[in-house]
Amino acid sequence: MRTFGVRPDSRERDYAKPHEEAAPPFVGRWGILGYYVPAGLMHADDVERYLEGPHEGEALYCCVQEQPPFVAVRNNVGREYRVNPQRFIWIATPRFQLGDMVATKVGTSRIGWVAVRGWHFKERRVYYLIDIPGAQGRKRHSRRYWDEELDFQSRT
Repeated sequence: MRTFGVRPDSRERDYAKPHEEAAPPFVGRWGILGYYVPAGLMHADDVERYLEGPHEGEALYCCVQEQPPFVAVRNNVGREYRVNPQRFIWIATPRFQLGDMVATKVGTSRIGWVAVRGWHFKERRVYYLIDIPGAQGRKRHSRRYWDEELDFQSRT
């Protein structure tokens, strides 16, 4: 994805700042990558590949390897990039994984599967979209759910 017409100083200003001070170990920790790649965030060899896309999978990435001074992060479809752990936005580990069967605790009672995990920048937390059984198979439910609004459902 190209960011045409966006000045570099605007990218720096619009890029969300890390919420916490990064400290090792990083492997197994989660973070997010947005549309902008400010200076110093990503290894130079990975920047163009990231911006060119395609942007497959989710924006949540799990750290899979430390390669000082960078760490390698990978999303749910295997897209992997080397990022600076001091500029990367680290987040709490998502409670649910894709495909987990869940039951809703708010609104209309529903049972479904976690289909999408996303990051809400304003709320600074992970949200989930679920697929529910429908007449023609699974159907994406439009409501966004937070961690505390879902419970694990046992497969019976």
